Amino acid sequence: MLNFSDNMSQTKIEKLTPQQEALIPVYREKWRKIALSTEAIDRQKAANSIKVAYELIGYQEPEIIFCDSPFVLCNTVVSQLESELWSQLESQLERHLWSQLENQLSQLWWQLYSQLDSELWNQIESQLWKPLESPLVGSLCRTRCANSHNFCSSCYP
Repeated sequence: MLNFSDNMSQTKIEKLTPQQEALIPVYREKWRKIALSTEAIDRQKAANSIKVAYELIGYQEPEIIFCDSPFVLCNTVVSQLESELWSQLESQLERHLWSQLENQLSQLWWQLYSQLDSELWNQIESQLWKPLESPLVGSLCRTRCANSHNFCSSCYP
């Protein structure tokens, strides 16, 4: 970083001369007029001055925007901010909505799966297992009893 004190004179001014004091109102008026001036500026000269100043402090040159009036500047800035904010809002809203939709679809999928799974097993049980259960169990029981030579009252009433 540039140290500006290196470029300045080492002489410290303790008191102004009478001639310097007499020039204070002149310079005050000069800079007041410059500050309050409504004349157009030399845009190229201003841009070059900004570029040089940024180079001296080691910063990258900023984007320079010239406007015809403070009102135009405000409208330009507001328009840019509005555009950026809408873009951010749209992006955040889209992410949020997709996330909610994904969660809801996932919940619906599991509800549907659970319901169909339960209904399917109930139908299998009532339409396939129940009609076959009694004959299969009886047949297995008779086979077991016959093989063990122990006849139970369930197999042979």
